[in-house]
Amino acid sequence: PPHNVLRIDDNHYVIQLAVAGFSEGDIELQTEGSVLTIRGSANKENEYNAEYMIHGISMRDFERTFTLAEHVEVTKASVTNGILSIELES
Repeated sequence: PPHNVLRIDDNHYVIQLAVAGFSEGDIELQTEGSVLTIRGSANKENEYNAEYMIHGISMRDFERTFTLAEHVEVTKASVTNGILSIELES
């Protein structure tokens, strides 16, 4: 998914990913060494129990990795209005 990286100040950063259609329970964050891995696995059922005529909102599973500096830690993650925000601190 598309993403932004923001620098809040010299020690705080935020990675934002567009995750429309995914809830917090559909997203897994994992850090191993200096690699942050984000996985999304969406519920593919629609709330109307109907057949899609056009399916323009992506509901594919995804995996995205970011290499972080060794001294950077993930401090918080949340989903608001279809945007996953991952707060980082060095």
